[in-house]
Amino acid sequence: MSYTDICDKFEVIVEHLKKGSEQVVNLCNFFKQYKRSYDIFAHYLSKVENSMSIETPSQGSIDTLSMALLSTHSHIKKLIQNNTGISKQMQLDIIEPLELFSEHYEMTKSEILGKGTSINQELQKAKEKVARFQKKYYNASLAAEKYESAKQAEDSRDSKFLSKSFYATQSEKWLEKYLQSLEDANLKKEKFDSIMPGLLETLQQSEESRIHFLKYSLEKYTKQFQKYETQGAGTLEELATVIDNVNSSIDVIIFVDINKSNEAENKRMRFVSYEEWKMENKKPNWEFREDDYEVMEHPDEEDNDLELIKGVINYLIPFQIGLEETKSTLGGPEEEEKLDENYHVKLCQVLSSPDGRRLFLDILESRNSLNCMNDNKLKELSMFFKETFNFIMMDNDTDPMLFCKILDMSHTFYSEDKEGKRKYLANYIHHPMLENKNLWFKAIDFAILCQIDADKEAAVKNKRKPKSEGFFGSIIKQITNTIPHGFIKDPEEERAARSAAFAVLSEFCVYINLIGVSIELANQIILKICQKYDLDSERICILLAEIQTNQKFNSKRVSSSLFKREKEIRKWESLLPIALSFKYLGPLDFIPILQVSKHWKKMFQHHIYKRWLLDSNFSDKQLAALRSKIWVESLRANTNLIDYIALLNKVAADTEIIGDSNDIIEMDVSRSYQNSSLISPQALTNLLKTYAFYNPDIGYCQGMNYIAGTLYIQLQSEETAFKCLIGLIEKFQMSSLFIENLPKLKQFFYQLDRLIGLFMPDVQELFKDIEISSAHFSSSWFLTIFANILQSQPAILIPIWDMFILEGWKAVFRVCIAIIERVSKVFIGVRFEDVMMVLSTIHMPNSPVTVFDDTFIVSVKSIKISSRLLRDLETEYKHLKLKAGHKN
Repeated sequence: MSYTDICDKFEVIVEHLKKGSEQVVNLCNFFKQYKRSYDIFAHYLSKVENSMSIETPSQGSIDTLSMALLSTHSHIKKLIQNNTGISKQMQLDIIEPLELFSEHYEMTKSEILGKGTSINQELQKAKEKVARFQKKYYNASLAAEKYESAKQAEDSRDSKFLSKSFYATQSEKWLEKYLQSLEDANLKKEKFDSIMPGLLETLQQSEESRIHFLKYSLEKYTKQFQKYETQGAGTLEELATVIDNVNSSIDVIIFVDINKSNEAENKRMRFVSYEEWKMENKKPNWEFREDDYEVMEHPDEEDNDLELIKGVINYLIPFQIGLEETKSTLGGPEEEEKLDENYHVKLCQVLSSPDGRRLFLDILESRNSLNCMNDNKLKELSMFFKETFNFIMMDNDTDPMLFCKILDMSHTFYSEDKEGKRKYLANYIHHPMLENKNLWFKAIDFAILCQIDADKEAAVKNKRKPKSEGFFGSIIKQITNTIPHGFIKDPEEERAARSAAFAVLSEFCVYINLIGVSIELANQIILKICQKYDLDSERICILLAEIQTNQKFNSKRVSSSLFKREKEIRKWESLLPIALSFKYLGPLDFIPILQVSKHWKKMFQHHIYKRWLLDSNFSDKQLAALRSKIWVESLRANTNLIDYIALLNKVAADTEIIGDSNDIIEMDVSRSYQNSSLISPQALTNLLKTYAFYNPDIGYCQGMNYIAGTLYIQLQSEETAFKCLIGLIEKFQMSSLFIENLPKLKQFFYQLDRLIGLFMPDVQELFKDIEISSAHFSSSWFLTIFANILQSQPAILIPIWDMFILEGWKAVFRVCIAIIERVSKVFIGVRFEDVMMVLSTIHMPNSPVTVFDDTFIVSVKSIKISSRLLRDLETEYKHLKLKAGHKN
């Protein structure tokens, strides 16, 4: 029995192999966690062993209990060694081989599965084509047969019957396609039968090797465990023997014997005069020395520094568990409101030395799990950081690791007010040293190099031993290593360095924003590092945008009545009096105005349509009819002369004309509007396939199904909806939302981030803390104009589309801000996962906050976002892209 016996079950084989891959990964992860448990146990056991202070008795004074305690201590050391040995052996003999095997297995399997899947898909598509043409051939033949029967029954040559040749031609046409597809399918089957058995044999060999390798790994584990278990049992037996020999009588005899007094000490004491003592202890030029009478203790200064730092940090960041047991050794400053001035002075003396600064930060780093502090104590901690900065400047200390630790601590420790708003240590440590760009350069460069080394160490474990370089290869390598920037740069290393640089810079952007580094300096820092590591303009733009979104908006927005009046004069010109009277008119009063002349209609139509759709109280029926007319006119569908039926027929005749879009559209349609009676799957399929054929530059992109569906539901006409889809994408330049790299969507993300900062600075601060941006949650809002989340709530969705069609993208941004304002009420003490969960369920019945209620549209209309503001933000983003593109 082999895999070749079930060639027709290729999908089942693929699924089975996926489960096999999961087994390898799961077993590898299990041993990694198992190893980690041994490491943790050995670590804590080592701590316990260090605390087990057993004094070694002097030679000849070892009693039986001391022997037992020393043996116990020795046994614990051996236990630690055994656990460490198990951990190392597990890493070398099981985990690393498993990782290497997993990589090789996945690489082999993926390559073969790719070929097999391609061949299998070709065969399946050929079979589907045969079935499709077979069905059409049978239907055409049946129609010809029915025609012949009907004609014989009527026995007439009436003109209502088509000529026999039409049905015969159709039948012959589909027969020809049926036979051609059948021949093609058989060719594909022959190709499948010739190639697939070989691929399946290779897959079977890989699967068998996987099973043998996992068995081998498990056998190694059992042998190792038995080995160390035997060793442990031996040391335990030795310890038990020593403990059995403990004897109280012997220990008492040993103690008495050691401490027995000698005869001289047992004699009676006699008086010794001063003269006798002086004669016995003659000292030339004897002088009085204070040291002869008082012994001065000089404890180790480093120990003193350590105890001082620990005491101060215990006061600033007390342990939350067992506080009574961990009180500071400073004499109880925990009970005071502020740290005693003496301790402040002493700690500053410690911080004046480089070693003292490193010791302070190391101990502080050990408390990073207790990062939420009392606000007053956070301010006191900031004072020590400022003193540290002062000493660094005085000593010209440019240690990049020290600066990186300071930055990390500044973003670790924080305080919270009653509303859950955080204030970080970085907010309190403004200092001139933080404007030293050379220090920033060194710190970021150091962090990137550390990241590169860490990535290399991780990669080395997954790489096989390289082949021998040979004599000439080793010579060339030596020369290359001797000369800076040798002959050839490794592209893989360069790519890894760029990835590491981007990751580290993203982290430092958070520090820069939190500390409040000036925008000019921040840009200089980012651009210089980007230039050094040759980052592409796309990544540079992301980093610069991260810095820019934290800045205050500097656009000069004039809101005076004079400016508004000048704008109105420019807009309405001589018709200004008529326009000013609009606010006093009712909905029906506008009809005669539109009928005065073409010029009046052109000038006032858009404004009147906005009043009708957005501010009038028409009945639902009137509003629906009016909306269809306004949508069609606004999107210029009524003047579009494209022949939709002709395009549809071309696509229907040859579905392959739109390539892969055909399958993607059918899959997306099957998942869209499943419970809606207002749109049929066929109508939506027709719209999307026809547009993909009409505009091949865009084709079909996910999200278009909801845009086309919303248009059809409102207009109830395929042709009108198709023309409106064309008009919508052209009017609002949506093509750049769907093309490669999504340039317009990235611009929208930037604009929305800036708007959140303008309208809701507290929310923006929270988003920065948990590293969330609008790119994490808003893409579908822009791509579908909220249709994907509101398709079941037309009372909310359709008014949003009214605003979008009449006002443009500023309406979409107003809706975004309205949503975030409402959900922000539950953003208290939350994590990244909590925020994403809330934002992804806002349209669901079980959402933790109600967003889309009867007042939502009113809330949207109350938010003021002007086109001018969006243009300014767009210009700001374009400047960033320009700056990123000219990094060199």
